[in-house]
Amino acid sequence: AMDQLWNILRYVMYFLMGYLAYIIYLAFLKPFLFWMKYKKYKNVYAYPYFIPIFGDLWYHVQDMKNDKAHYDHKKYQAADVNKYDLKVKIDGINCVIQVISCKALEQFVAYQPTKIDNILEHRGITKAVPEGFINAPTTKKTFERRKLFTSLLNMNKASCMVPLWLDRCKEAFDSIKDGEEVKNFGIKMNNIIFNMFISILYGADQMDLVSETRPYTNPDNTVEEVNFCEYLIRTTNSHVLQNFNPCTTLFPYINRYCLMDPYKRDHKNLMILRAWFVKMVENVTDPNCVCSQVINSQDYTHDEMFEDLITIVVAGTETTSRTIVSILYYLKKCPDKLAKLRKEMKEHGFDKNTDWANLNVDRVLGLDYLLCCIKEGLRIDSPVVEVFNYYTYDNIEICGVPIPKNTFIKPDIYSAHYDMEKWLKPHEYQPERHDPDSEFAKKALEDGLRPHTYSRRSFGHGKRACPGQTLAYLKMRVVITYMLSNVEYEVLDGLTTKEGVGFGAGSLIIPRFKINKF
Repeated sequence: AMDQLWNILRYVMYFLMGYLAYIIYLAFLKPFLFWMKYKKYKNVYAYPYFIPIFGDLWYHVQDMKNDKAHYDHKKYQAADVNKYDLKVKIDGINCVIQVISCKALEQFVAYQPTKIDNILEHRGITKAVPEGFINAPTTKKTFERRKLFTSLLNMNKASCMVPLWLDRCKEAFDSIKDGEEVKNFGIKMNNIIFNMFISILYGADQMDLVSETRPYTNPDNTVEEVNFCEYLIRTTNSHVLQNFNPCTTLFPYINRYCLMDPYKRDHKNLMILRAWFVKMVENVTDPNCVCSQVINSQDYTHDEMFEDLITIVVAGTETTSRTIVSILYYLKKCPDKLAKLRKEMKEHGFDKNTDWANLNVDRVLGLDYLLCCIKEGLRIDSPVVEVFNYYTYDNIEICGVPIPKNTFIKPDIYSAHYDMEKWLKPHEYQPERHDPDSEFAKKALEDGLRPHTYSRRSFGHGKRACPGQTLAYLKMRVVITYMLSNVEYEVLDGLTTKEGVGFGAGSLIIPRFKINKF
């Protein structure tokens, strides 16, 4: 009996030693060899020293320790990174090639989707909607699903929803008292955008369900009753933060099968959220909403429809609301830009006496400087900090660098947005750079600075570009126009004079606003 016990213990020990060796290989040796392999290429950026496991995450942690947005370092590394076509990124145990130059991105897009395509990683936000068309690899079916949603969310159809969106805006700002300090204006903006999405996708008669509450388990395991929008925000953010947990990549099976907190807790909350969406689909009665039109489509299964509808809400709510908060922040940081925008709005007849009920959407679309402000907000503080990983399904070559099959690869956003060879004064909020007739834009051209098509990356490019881009721009135009026509605001806590402020995905900086009504 003792011999049998000893044999069992010996095999267990062998297994543990073998697994330890495997972990060392995945966490140290494989990333080191990857770093060494690409470091020798003159057009590939690699850090001068190797940081195992944490890799680029180390810089995110340092930013947060310094009370900055976790991606602030990207803005200042851009000057060095933009000298290269590609970059080596160590993401836990994942070795990733990041696409930097516009030339490299052009070649990257050309390889889609046959040689480069999405890969479902089962981590972070992809776990929330694993079968949504945004995450799923490209097939004829997923491409048709994307095409259908793009057609349902186009300008003509979205414009019909503007009166309803304005009602959502009015409800939100009417609930704020004159002179009130909103502790987290990001949450307030999230509620507005979320309610807009619900109206578009599921119908305007779903507001009672939206106002219901469900039990949410917090990181300290206390349970709190929260409404639909807040539940979505917290669940989305908790899944985003999983990407910064070393266990996510070091022990992927713990993450994938939710064997311990925070994965186990986040999965519990996710199941409650998904059940909420199920109930909403069951309650759809509006024949004009997107859900009804998708249900009537012969090419959709119920599961595909459910996943895609959730995907649109999850992908669009946080990104749109964070962009609006960022634009409002920079307008307050640059009062001359805010004054110029208010002047344009006044010239187009927008003020507190505007007849919003009979508003012609063309009037909003005619605010050219507002569009420039939005484009600049997307450039200087992109709501999307990191895109999902792509995967090479064949051996490829980008800018002369061979990249083998089965390699993670993805475009970088901030290097392009802060490229000093494409943008004049990239660290400044200058909406005029997007107006070719402005003196600023003309000065940039005189200096030989001309942005490339691939210099703007917030919505992606190629076959995997964001299908809701048109909808997002329209919502931002409507919300900002309504807000600036009806209220004055202050950004509190000295944020406008503080360094490292940003509101992109995963940022822990809280925007506290004071609202004064006209």
